[in-house]
Amino acid sequence: MDQRVKDNFQNSESDPLLKGVSLTQAQKERTFSKSRVPVDSANQVCVFCSHFTINEPAENDSLVGGNQTKIDAYHSISAIWTKYESILAKARPGVEIPKPKHPQT
Repeated sequence: MDQRVKDNFQNSESDPLLKGVSLTQAQKERTFSKSRVPVDSANQVCVFCSHFTINEPAENDSLVGGNQTKIDAYHSISAIWTKYESILAKARPGVEIPKPKHPQT
């Protein structure tokens, strides 16, 4: 972990953004791993030192998995809606085409 980040966490009582936040010894001992770099480029910059390519904390694994489930559901629903819009565009005027049932209801 970057020394500047460790110093900020050790002085967390003086920083309003970090007040009450503390790292476990295991968190302090983690080293950089290319396999834990976030996919989203917006999350690859350290908020403390602006250094590029940071790791996704192991504590976020369940959140990342949950987000991926939601992203997959969105793509599935979007495909259904796009198909409906295509059918609607090809339909004769005045012909009623029922909207697809929402897959998550």
